[in-house]
Amino acid sequence: MLAIIGLPLIILYGLLIGYEYSVGKQRAVDSAITVLSNQAASRAAQVDGHFVSLAQAARTVSALFSRGIFAGEEDFFPLLDAIARENPSVYGTVVAFDTYRFDAQKKFFAPRAFRASGNAMRHMFIDPEYNFDYQFADWFLIPKLTGASAWTDPYFSAEDAIVVSFSAPITQDNEFIGVFKVDTRVADIRTKLAALETAGGFIVLISKTGTVISHPESEYILQHTLVSLAQTQKRADLEELAYALLHKGGEGVIRLDATSGAGALWLAYAPVQSTEWTLLAVVPEKIVLRDVTRSLYTNVGYLALTAILLFLVLYFLIAREVSRPLQALNAAALRLSGGDLESRLALVATNEEIRMLVAVYNTVITCLRDILQIRAQDIARRHLAEEENQAKNDFLARMSHEIRTPMNGILGMSHLALQQNPSAKLKGYLEKIHSSTLSLLGVFNDIMDFSKMQTGAVETENVPFGLRSLLRSLYDGMKDRAEAKGLMFEMHVDAALPDMLVGDAPHLRQILHHLLHNAIKFTEQGQVALHVRTETENERQVSVHFLVQDSGIGIESTQLERIFEGFTQADGSMTRQYGGAGLGLTLSKRLTELMQGRLWVESEVGKGSMFHLQLPFDHFLTY
Repeated sequence: MLAIIGLPLIILYGLLIGYEYSVGKQRAVDSAITVLSNQAASRAAQVDGHFVSLAQAARTVSALFSRGIFAGEEDFFPLLDAIARENPSVYGTVVAFDTYRFDAQKKFFAPRAFRASGNAMRHMFIDPEYNFDYQFADWFLIPKLTGASAWTDPYFSAEDAIVVSFSAPITQDNEFIGVFKVDTRVADIRTKLAALETAGGFIVLISKTGTVISHPESEYILQHTLVSLAQTQKRADLEELAYALLHKGGEGVIRLDATSGAGALWLAYAPVQSTEWTLLAVVPEKIVLRDVTRSLYTNVGYLALTAILLFLVLYFLIAREVSRPLQALNAAALRLSGGDLESRLALVATNEEIRMLVAVYNTVITCLRDILQIRAQDIARRHLAEEENQAKNDFLARMSHEIRTPMNGILGMSHLALQQNPSAKLKGYLEKIHSSTLSLLGVFNDIMDFSKMQTGAVETENVPFGLRSLLRSLYDGMKDRAEAKGLMFEMHVDAALPDMLVGDAPHLRQILHHLLHNAIKFTEQGQVALHVRTETENERQVSVHFLVQDSGIGIESTQLERIFEGFTQADGSMTRQYGGAGLGLTLSKRLTELMQGRLWVESEVGKGSMFHLQLPFDHFLTY
């Protein structure tokens, strides 16, 4: 009985000690890398939240200026002061207009508000003729040239404070007229990063050009880039990191070898997503490996001590006749700890306990081999699925290019040919070519969108937009199609419905376009109408109900749910008569669900259909 209980325990402990000794250190290093990588990503996300709030404030105010809400000089400084007071991290704010864009009598106009001390604000006008030509500054030039918002590298403000800025372009009628920017001091960024540092380590912030934005030693800020530091210190590993960050990005962990003045360092890097900057968490190697190494040695020590005690007790209790079989088992256990899973025992023993132990050992070997085989098969299947998915995505990308390019060429050439006053007969041919190509392009776009939806590649956005302008644009685009078929096309919008909302305008337009297009396509006489009204409303959100109603052919009750399935129309003959891939309603249904809304239909054959779309949006002022 003692042999049955004790010997398997000794073998088990021996296996555990061998495993801990052979792979424990590498596991400890892998664990440390995982912990460092997760910490860097977590701290990057925390820092990113700070910059996102600053960028959102700038974009919101830029949108207000773009709409022309603040038209007089007396409106600017109160607004600039309010932005700074609402966000303690804002050091200063500037609205700078392009030449003669604010006032035909003023060549330049750029009011600036910045903190003097505490919440006290100071005001000034930036004038290129007297103090600073802002039109050549990065914070003005980049949005002007690219039309996009951007974070700058650090620079000295007029008060010799080192700051970074986020600037958002101001446009009216799709034309650049100026920039609104917010400044935050590098010293304030450093304070926030210091609060996230672990004991013995520190955090560095690098811009997308490699410039040092924040560092515990202030002499590195603005004076060095990661490349220059690597070249000055002749560190190939640091230069390799600089190349990876500038050209590849992403996140990871590297080890910097020890120098004469300091020990080895571990450096975890992760992107600060909204800024295109990189956060570096630097920790000495002795701190990184201290806890995991201590845990490794403790585990091995406990296992070894327990095994020794068990061995001493059982040595005196088990008869000498079982020593040889135990030696054979010990040899097999050592082979197993070295990775030999074929070390099955064919031991002949007279002792029943030894025979049972050998059977247990062989069973364990078999189970381990089966588990590893199953795991290898799972990994192979996962890799195959990933390769197939990548191949599908590559194929769709090539198809998108190969099909769109000639189709766009046909559209362009047919459009140019129609401008050359062709004969009536030729004009009819060209118009049919143009409209057929547009239809084919629409079907292709639906198929591509459906494929993206299948792979989960479609994402929603949440930005301010004008609902009535979107509806008017959609109405104008559909009106000609309806009138060409002799249909009456009407749109009714609830006057109480807010105009400015926050939500996914492109996908809303796509859904309504599919619904209106189908309504016109399947209606031969009568009318098509779009009704828009408020469903429910509270302080933060409004639920909008869109109703597309037609007097067309209608849908049988048995087909009402089936029409939302992919590549499906209510009747197979519909495809021959009206065309289409049957994907419009499927895409609309899935986009609606992504936007947390509902899409359903009411219809009766011969009397038309009513498609209901209900979507939630945020109020613009609470966004």
